[in-house]
Amino acid sequence: MHACEQPNYEHYVARRHVRCSDYALASYAQSQTVPSGGLDVPARNLPVPTTVNPQIQKLIGAPLRTNWNVLPATGAEWKPVAEAGAAGTIKALPGLLERMGFKVEKTTIDGVRAFGS
Repeated sequence: MHACEQPNYEHYVARRHVRCSDYALASYAQSQTVPSGGLDVPARNLPVPTTVNPQIQKLIGAPLRTNWNVLPATGAEWKPVAEAGAAGTIKALPGLLERMGFKVEKTTIDGVRAFGS
């Protein structure tokens, strides 16, 4: 047997201690109940960072969207949420494309709708 492979009493005691600690922690965790609604944290004001440019500050400081904390469970429930979020972008897109000098053309590639310039 190589010297590194010989049993070491201190190593054995340390491993045994870790195993007992792991068992105690697991037993404690199993005995605790998890709140179904999550953890309540008091509301507070989060300042807009000054380390970003003014345009990003406006985005960060903007009010939250309506029902920001509602998480739809199905695709059908997500559809109106996604459409409402896209509405502002769709409205601003023509002006943005014009300012940037882009022209977008609809096309189909292997049966998939695509957009190119």
